[in-house]
Amino acid sequence: MADAPVDLTLTVESYTDSLFTLPHDLVSHEAVIDGRGTFSHLGVKMEGLESKRHLNFKAAESEGQVIFSRDPTVTNVLKIVVGIPGDASVPNRVVVESYQLNTQFYTRNNVKTIYKLVLIDALTKTETIIAQNLPLEGNSIYNANITPTVATHAVAWFAEGGLTRFKLFGKPADKQNIGPATLLKNAKIFGCTDSHYGDPSLVLREQRLGRIMAGWETSRHVYRQRLVLALEKPSNIQKIEIDTYMHNLNSFKYSIILGSVQKENSSEDQIIASLPKWNVYGPEDKIELVDDNDINERLQEVEVGKGQVAKYSLAKSDVWFPVLNFVALDRDALHTYDEAQLAKAQGVTHLAVFGIPDGGIHRLGVYGTVA
Repeated sequence: MADAPVDLTLTVESYTDSLFTLPHDLVSHEAVIDGRGTFSHLGVKMEGLESKRHLNFKAAESEGQVIFSRDPTVTNVLKIVVGIPGDASVPNRVVVESYQLNTQFYTRNNVKTIYKLVLIDALTKTETIIAQNLPLEGNSIYNANITPTVATHAVAWFAEGGLTRFKLFGKPADKQNIGPATLLKNAKIFGCTDSHYGDPSLVLREQRLGRIMAGWETSRHVYRQRLVLALEKPSNIQKIEIDTYMHNLNSFKYSIILGSVQKENSSEDQIIASLPKWNVYGPEDKIELVDDNDINERLQEVEVGKGQVAKYSLAKSDVWFPVLNFVALDRDALHTYDEAQLAKAQGVTHLAVFGIPDGGIHRLGVYGTVA
């Protein structure tokens, strides 16, 4: 007898908006709680994902008239990964046989239309559309069987409103991904510039933890934050994750990750001293090189003391090289970068993680092989 399909374990990887609710409830296996009649400062306490209103509504003036319209090309986008991120950070490969969309207790403000629902298999790089222009009723549960489809991710494009649960049903695929090993199991953190709200060592955890913002969280009003990771052994880096899980308002806006091959007897102070300098741009873009330890104070002086716009960039270095060169980060999202997006990084002993300008992350994943 074939194995019966099961309610698969899913993780919310990223989403466009969930102003009123905690969107990670969307993939919970718990029964939906009826929150009607209970309120917070955001309104009725509902579960799942509920986006802000007027997402695609706009007004434009033309020939003395104001014309109102909705733009159907502007949608919410939800990305789901099968399994739980972390460890080797490889999504489970499953055969999806059916799905469920639940608008329970959203009686008037539910998602009205699923514009497109796609299953993606990261191993074969295939995408399969399993629903398109699908209308949804409020306070209802929609179930649909599909042709069995192998997937590691699901992506949905939909209108504004609320969705209580999203489920996929199926079973493990015969062939699974084999991912690189974690390189942070015995890594050591030092050289952290700020830990005002959180413990920087939390970035080393292998999986998401808890339902609150808990990670490396820094103070405001600075120009860059930084920590250094000493890997247990020289390593070849093949994949990086930056997870801003539950950092809904204040994740780092950008990040740069540098690598270095340091001498075995180098002290922590020597390693910090070897970090790249920063270009500080003055009048007529005249460049001043400033040590990393002094960059915040120098830029504050430029901006406040001299009343100039503080412009700066990371200078090139003979000791440190980009592994992940300047990426923008979304709040409350899992960002994954593979070898195609990373610079070739062989025999790396240390990583310098820069968050710009300030903010936080929940966890960091670095994967590859020992050199």
